[in-house]
Amino acid sequence: MFQRIIKQLFPSDDAEVQVNSLLSASTECSDSVLNSSVGAEFRNLLVCLDRSQHAKNTLPYIIALAKGWNAHITLLNVFETNKNHNMEKPADLFDWKIRHNEAQDYLRKVAEESRSELKDIDYELQEGQVIEQICSWGVEHPTDLTVFSSHSDKVVTTSSLGSTAVKILQEVSGSLLLIPATAHRIDANTTVPYSRILLPLDGSVQAETAFPIALRLAEIHKAELVLAHIITTPQLVNTGPRCSNDTELVQRLFRRNEVTAKAYLDACLAKIDTHKVSARARLIKTGDARDVLLQIAREEKTDLVVLSAHGISGRVNEPCGSVTAHLFSHLAIPLLIVRECARQNRDVQEAHQDETRIPLRASA
Repeated sequence: MFQRIIKQLFPSDDAEVQVNSLLSASTECSDSVLNSSVGAEFRNLLVCLDRSQHAKNTLPYIIALAKGWNAHITLLNVFETNKNHNMEKPADLFDWKIRHNEAQDYLRKVAEESRSELKDIDYELQEGQVIEQICSWGVEHPTDLTVFSSHSDKVVTTSSLGSTAVKILQEVSGSLLLIPATAHRIDANTTVPYSRILLPLDGSVQAETAFPIALRLAEIHKAELVLAHIITTPQLVNTGPRCSNDTELVQRLFRRNEVTAKAYLDACLAKIDTHKVSARARLIKTGDARDVLLQIAREEKTDLVVLSAHGISGRVNEPCGSVTAHLFSHLAIPLLIVRECARQNRDVQEAHQDETRIPLRASA
């Protein structure tokens, strides 16, 4: 395998033929994901409400998505019987009844207000610890997407997330939609305009699992789809001063990645064009993917970022990769994190084992 990689990186006879061969192999490995319509829409949405204003502000964003998907929404509030976790102190039954009725009335009111925009919506009041109940609901009921706010009613002073949001990322399975507390506040009766969607791609099969979702959203909302790929300078192990051969090696690796990335993005744009969706690509030739993607989102005035929880690193045992985690805590606009189901995850792992696919870079 090592000899094959070397030959592809440093062709001696016909460089163009070798590069085309590499791109063809990479494209074939991507086709199954890019052409797939499986999982391109979410049908069952779980919206976590903690009775804070930030949580309620998530509703216009998710209702706009649910209407396009023709999805069912469940509003979930977890009624914590002992918020101080003092198990030795018995619950005050009178206080319990009052708070329980208040929570029930809150959910009923929110559902009724939302039904003017979306008919297929109901609500559930669960009792216990918040994260445990959210996880249990996802196990016991079909849930394609869990929606939540980054913070409760506390004043947002830093980029750090609320503790519940962090726990949802770490413990709740499936795809997630995070609505930052800093996102533009929209009136409940106003339709959220998703006019521009950002889709980061690093060339990996893992990252491409977000492609069908983003493409379908762009179709539904008639949005422009912006693809983004960041190339970084290849790093070599150096135990002393770099020699001229090292510099030439880095330059050739960088040119190879640039050629491959451009061809990859062109192939993605060609696939998007068959769906009659407006799209363009941003190929950034330097910088840290985490910071660059935040910058692109601001420059493009993006309404939504859609990306896979993992990229080329493929560490699917972790909640998400480093790029996704950074965007999760720093983006000021909605972030849709796509996580694969069990079957999709096996397909991705099998694709990673195919030695004909040489990843562009590890960006997540």
